[in-house]
Amino acid sequence: MRGAGMTVFLLIWSVVHLFLPTYLTILIYLMDATQIRALIAGYLNSDNQAKQRLGRCFAVELGLEAGCLGPDGGVDGSGYNENQQKIYFQCKLRGKPLPQSDADEFYQKITETEADIGIILAGVGYKRTFIPRRSQYPKIDRAIVHYLTLEDILTESDSFKSALKDLPRLSDLSEIIDFSENPKNQNLSI
Repeated sequence: MRGAGMTVFLLIWSVVHLFLPTYLTILIYLMDATQIRALIAGYLNSDNQAKQRLGRCFAVELGLEAGCLGPDGGVDGSGYNENQQKIYFQCKLRGKPLPQSDADEFYQKITETEADIGIILAGVGYKRTFIPRRSQYPKIDRAIVHYLTLEDILTESDSFKSALKDLPRLSDLSEIIDFSENPKNQNLSI
């Protein structure tokens, strides 16, 4: 009986050691997800002036010309990528999904600026009427449009990776968003 007990103990010990690294990896991943949610909540709970400054910082980091302070007419950034494609960038860091009215503003600005690429960065996402609203703006059929959230950037989601093809400097945004990784950015003011 004593030998059987030792065998069971060794079997359990082997299984624990086999799966312990996986378990720790899962715990680390969960901590990262919690930290990401906390970071996003902090940005979304900032005042509008801080959100506007952040949008301008994003534009500059993307190599775009930042929109003006105060009412910016819906332009947080504009410029050209390495392939000389015209880019229009809008940042709306709200705690709710962006509604159809924001879609109309975004698509209208892509039309007005004749942008080849439109990038919108939302705080938490988009209402289900947002993206289909594009069909009401036939002049932007040729434009490439990327719909991103703060979480997309922090987790480097598939949407983020797709947008990287058109604007490689998007990879730099996570350094601005995550101040814990780059403390010198805490004093950015644009």
